[in-house]
Amino acid sequence: MEYLNMIGLLLAVGLLIFLAYRDMNLYFATLVCALLVIFTNRLEIWSALQNGYAKNFGSFIIEYFFVFVLGVLFGEVMKTSGVAEVIGHMIVTLIGPKNAVLGVIFVNFFMGTIGVSGYVLVFCTVPICTIMFKKAGLSMNIMPAAQLLGCALGAGVLPYNPILNNVIPTKYLGTSLGAQPLLGLLAFILLAVPGCFYCMYLAKRDFVTKTEEEQRAIQNDVLIFENNYKEKDKPNLVQCLIPCIALLTMIITLDKHIESNALVSLSLTVGILLTFALNWNRLKNIWKETVASGFNQGANSIVLAATVMGFAGVVQLTPAFSELVDFCLSINLNPYLKESVSINLLAGVTGSAAAGIQIFMESLSAQFIRMGLDPAVMHRLAPISSFGLNTLPHNATVVLSMKYMNVSYIDGYKAVAVCTILLPTFASLLTTIIAMFFF
Repeated sequence: MEYLNMIGLLLAVGLLIFLAYRDMNLYFATLVCALLVIFTNRLEIWSALQNGYAKNFGSFIIEYFFVFVLGVLFGEVMKTSGVAEVIGHMIVTLIGPKNAVLGVIFVNFFMGTIGVSGYVLVFCTVPICTIMFKKAGLSMNIMPAAQLLGCALGAGVLPYNPILNNVIPTKYLGTSLGAQPLLGLLAFILLAVPGCFYCMYLAKRDFVTKTEEEQRAIQNDVLIFENNYKEKDKPNLVQCLIPCIALLTMIITLDKHIESNALVSLSLTVGILLTFALNWNRLKNIWKETVASGFNQGANSIVLAATVMGFAGVVQLTPAFSELVDFCLSINLNPYLKESVSINLLAGVTGSAAAGIQIFMESLSAQFIRMGLDPAVMHRLAPISSFGLNTLPHNATVVLSMKYMNVSYIDGYKAVAVCTILLPTFASLLTTIIAMFFF
């Protein structure tokens, strides 16, 4: 019967990936897959739905409600006030339209580096990145890959990052956020260089593969966009940058004094109020519609993400999940390599990088330390290894990015998989092998 447990779990995860990829409604898809897990693992239906799905669903909303809603509202205010348009236009003007995809990567990398979570990044940076792509004449199908690559670079590998993936190991290993910085820098280079080249290749291919008629149409759209931009009543650069600088300054300076979700919510509120105050002449006639749109989209977005977390809650109740954890811990590999492989697998099944790190650290960190392994190396390998299988199609941030950018999985996910599964897995394995020999 143990085989049925595991087969049911793997089938459910595979089915959810397939349904997400086919743009099936996630409320329906996660419930169907949760029921498949429940039946094959012989769980009590109502108890599993209440204590697994509903509990995780509700806990996620409770923890992140204000972050989501305020994040979407900030993005909406930036968009309707013209702030996002000015910032996006400025970046592409500075780096050139041909490098617009690198601009998207950099914006998300920078925001992630200072501790802004992937959920908030989606809403804060997409309005800016959309303008970059419009000015460059690039297809939106490329944007999720570039955006999520920037998120991975900012939140996944570098030391001193206040993001949760880098915080969890400190609680179990007694390390600091800057543990083993050389390995973090190495992993960053191994991911950033091929990732940026791949995104540049996608951008070049996007234009080259179009017919001459399509290329002329794109050039005409860019010309129309530029003419409209020149004629618009738009804020000056100072008005645009003040809210963003205030938000980032608060996150950086108050990080050690205020709990992270509270800090992000407070910072977003200040950013929203400053944007309204500095651009009131452009928002005074549409502020009600802007606020309503932001709150409605924010509420819809967090419920969408919570459905995926609800499914993960059911998975973690099953005997099959316990067997998977035991399997990861019993793999006969070098301990550092076991850590990397285990965290990647656990992150893939749960759809969460942080969950993969948390489960591994709870189960094995003390044993590894008693074996004499370097806690600093273990710490740095954990967030590096958590990026890979965690961004399978059922990952909440991937779901939000694709939906918010209005890009279908069929059109955009292949590039996402290269940038957030293939390349991070390669970088983490190579970094781990180097750690095995030199640390």
